[in-house]
Amino acid sequence: MLQNLGAPQGALVVMDAGIATEANIQWLRKAGYGYLVVSRERSRQFNADDAVSLETAAQETVRCQKVVAEDGQEVRLYCHSPGREQMEKAMAERFASRFETGLKALNEGLQRPRTEKRPDKLWERIGRR
Repeated sequence: MLQNLGAPQGALVVMDAGIATEANIQWLRKAGYGYLVVSRERSRQFNADDAVSLETAAQETVRCQKVVAEDGQEVRLYCHSPGREQMEKAMAERFASRFETGLKALNEGLQRPRTEKRPDKLWERIGRR
């Protein structure tokens, strides 16, 4: 697609994380393109001691840490903001609350007639197979 669009070598390709598979990134490197993408990794290696504070246009402080890969081929920018931390905490709490509500419903169902009691089905509902 990039070649059909006439994108010159060295052009910066901005991608969504869903498109940034390892195979696509390898192809971009071999074809001589740069890329910018949100990482698909779940764990972040943010180190607050190595971070620099920046202020956004909305007057929010964001801490950023630049990490260059050992081979020098990739630069990662880890960012931390209090707003994002609050959002992630709220998401985790909502997930835990829904999970606990589901467990409570399963437990109550064990006491009532005509509800699921087969162990294999109960394990499946709580996410263990």
